[in-house]
Amino acid sequence: MAKIFHCADLHLDSPFSGQSAERSLLLRRGVFDTFKRAVERAYAERCDLFIIAGDMFDSEFASPATLEAVMSLFESHGKMVFAVSPGNHDPYSQNSFWKRAKLPQNAHVFSSDRLTKFSMLSAEGEKLSVYGYAFTSSTLDRSPFAAQTPKDPGIINIVCAHADIYNPLAKNAFITPAEIAKTGFDYIALGHIHNPPPPAEQVQRAGTTHYAYSGALAGRGFDECGERGGLLLEMKKIDSELSLSYSFISLSEYIFLNLAADVTGAADINDVLAKISPLSVSVRNPQKTALRLTLTGDTAPGCRIGGNSIAETFGPLFSFELQDFTAPLFDADALRNDKTIRGAFFRALLPKLESDDLKTRAAAREALEYGLRALAGNL
Repeated sequence: MAKIFHCADLHLDSPFSGQSAERSLLLRRGVFDTFKRAVERAYAERCDLFIIAGDMFDSEFASPATLEAVMSLFESHGKMVFAVSPGNHDPYSQNSFWKRAKLPQNAHVFSSDRLTKFSMLSAEGEKLSVYGYAFTSSTLDRSPFAAQTPKDPGIINIVCAHADIYNPLAKNAFITPAEIAKTGFDYIALGHIHNPPPPAEQVQRAGTTHYAYSGALAGRGFDECGERGGLLLEMKKIDSELSLSYSFISLSEYIFLNLAADVTGAADINDVLAKISPLSVSVRNPQKTALRLTLTGDTAPGCRIGGNSIAETFGPLFSFELQDFTAPLFDADALRNDKTIRGAFFRALLPKLESDDLKTRAAAREALEYGLRALAGNL
């Protein structure tokens, strides 16, 4: 049996430019700590092979400190082989940092945009051929493993591949599942897609070939929400037939989380808090959670929604962002027919109040509330 850990899209040294300097530093450290935890977990599971299927770094310029820390981590886990396939963010280009990296003996970084391989044995004596390639620039307009087949079908054949099976126009080594089926490899460890299917559906099959996106190892924003990690796989080949089992290993240091609540009918902030309190169970570790909460619904005029009191419902969060798309509930028919300045004001705002854009509509309704309160002398 061979044990393999598959991860991808670490994006080490990401700038996190949308965050404060302090939070950016914490998030960068969090990504590296997640990677370190992945290596340590794989080592504890006695994995033979640790695959990083592209975009290990966020750009072509890795900081010397991070690069040294990565190589040290590789070297200190010498019983496990590391295979890295540089992707479109960290290509193996002419001036690549990969060329100056001091690789330990147990690490292999693919350097050609053509498919190459190395061979190894698992701790239990299972033979493996590990194929892979590198992006050598930010694009790759063909798949290096399409129309390729393993040289020895009798052993386990794995491809470490940063590739896209969804968008043929993006020039990211596009390949279709039908083409994957024709290759005959046993497992294709894919990177590039950060949000894969649910864990139970993560490993797909085309013909006799298994393939999967592990997803981004660590979430870096609200487009990469929820638990993140990698795939722990066990493989054995008997008479050219592959037996494969896997599990998703959650490893995230920081969790990005999107939550939403309809607070229709709320008369005041206490009603709003009562409606959102059931959501607090979704936040398991507040200090490590970046939460974006979206509120919708019609509330009573004058219902003021404050971010601080709402954030406190979830505990001491790492960060909190409130998107308030609620609207004060007015008698629209009465305002539409009102002959005073109140009606004129309402009718002037009406196109924006009926906009298809949620943010435009919310802003218009807030303007309506302030305007009507000002006209009533209640500001």
